Amino acid sequence: MVPTCHTIYSPRQDIQTPQYTDLVNLQTKFVSIMQNAGIGLSLSSDMKMSEMAVRDLNTLVKLSDLPSKGRLSSSLDGYVSVAKDAIRHLRRLDAGVGGAVDSIIAMNGWVIETLEAIVQQEKSKNASNLALLSFDSSVATRDKLMETFNQTVSLTESNLRRLIDQAMAAASVLDNLENQLTVIDEIVKRGEGTNKRETEETLAYLWTRFGGNQEKLANFASHHSLLSQAAEYRKIASQQVGGTLSQLEQLAADLDDLRERVAMTLLMKEFVPIEAHLSVLRGGVEQLIEGRAIAKEKEDAVRKRLSEGPQYPELGFM
Repeated sequence: MVPTCHTIYSPRQDIQTPQYTDLVNLQTKFVSIMQNAGIGLSLSSDMKMSEMAVRDLNTLVKLSDLPSKGRLSSSLDGYVSVAKDAIRHLRRLDAGVGGAVDSIIAMNGWVIETLEAIVQQEKSKNASNLALLSFDSSVATRDKLMETFNQTVSLTESNLRRLIDQAMAAASVLDNLENQLTVIDEIVKRGEGTNKRETEETLAYLWTRFGGNQEKLANFASHHSLLSQAAEYRKIASQQVGGTLSQLEQLAADLDDLRERVAMTLLMKEFVPIEAHLSVLRGGVEQLIEGRAIAKEKEDAVRKRLSEGPQYPELGFM
């Protein structure tokens, strides 16, 4: 009797596969956020100069005969305190974006090295299968691919969440700064019984109103300009932070969607060769490195300008 030959069929397995193309496309969107590099640094410097001018203004208020000078002085102190906080938050956010990109570049570099090592291991196992990680690849290899992908996603998410928290904190402080200016304006208007002046003009008005000696005021010509623009600096900073926050929140939402897609099981026939992942990762790292270099050039240019001292073209100082 001829023995019957039984063919053993293994059940078809569903697996997860990393989606590096989508992840890298998401990561490279940091380049557009970095296009504003140096703006936060420049704004924080402008706000610092305004803060100093407000402190000098407060000195004049304390020496004035204004009946409400106690409340006004206290409100100006509050403005200065919140302005200092806003400056710290702006600088932290500006540095945080660059730091996040550096972190992602380093992580992706590690992933590339890990995948290259897997390719070499596969080549040594089967010389006839040099290019692709095929359906016959070990479960351990596939698990390693998903492990590195998940670690990369987690690090990207961690950076995004941290930046979102920083941007939200900066936005909140800038809103508080606007509230402080409104309070100051209300105190002054109640004292004078007028509502004709715009809130944004209050600080500059106070400088002229309580400066007294016009000859002395001439020695602080830039103060009037700084106080006139204090509200505008806050407004620009608020718009900048709001735009960055919107971009970061969209990236976080896109990353959540990516997690959900990857969590769904995929058939083996959809498995992507490691070399394809490597090509995408290398291209993404190149884009991030180039974007980071451009951002650093902008930051250095701003630092150089700031080191040369404040510039006020409207006053003839360059």
